Amino acid sequence: MATGPVTSFPPTDARPAINPPSLRVVGDPSSHATRRKPELRLFRGFRIQHNSALGPYKGGIRFHPNVSREEVQALATLMTIKCAVAGLPFGGSKGGVVFDPKSVSQKELEEIARAYLRMIEPVIGPTVDVPAPDVNTNPQIMSWMVDEFIKSKVKSQKSKVVSQNSKVLNQLRATFTGK
Repeated sequence: MATGPVTSFPPTDARPAINPPSLRVVGDPSSHATRRKPELRLFRGFRIQHNSALGPYKGGIRFHPNVSREEVQALATLMTIKCAVAGLPFGGSKGGVVFDPKSVSQKELEEIARAYLRMIEPVIGPTVDVPAPDVNTNPQIMSWMVDEFIKSKVKSQKSKVVSQNSKVLNQLRATFTGK
């Protein structure tokens, strides 16, 4: 969104005539600039880990304007029950961020996804809690989260020898797939 003074033009009949060659000159800008005032926006997010008696926590992440802590907690409990009934070696968890993903730009959506991941990063991992997509989270959003998770873990794994890098990266990717 460009900012600047609002220009008011006089009525059409009072404007000077512009000849066609002048229109060609003024028709195409040689450059343009837009600026955006940075604004701080806070979004409430949750990651509820209900039970890990059968194995690591597992559960989706939802982005929705009406998601609440109570809803996320109930869904984490249901995830525990679903995994147990299905005989899966996982417990239940669930996460959510309170906002409407349709109300932000693609860049802002990426920033929110990466910021949420940085907040939950200390409590997730392939043997701890395996996140998955849920309401309003798609493969692209999960890909940004995987990328952010790997970046954060690689920083802390710099002492690993180079030959172990692919093994470490596969283990980090497993955080989001359970494989």
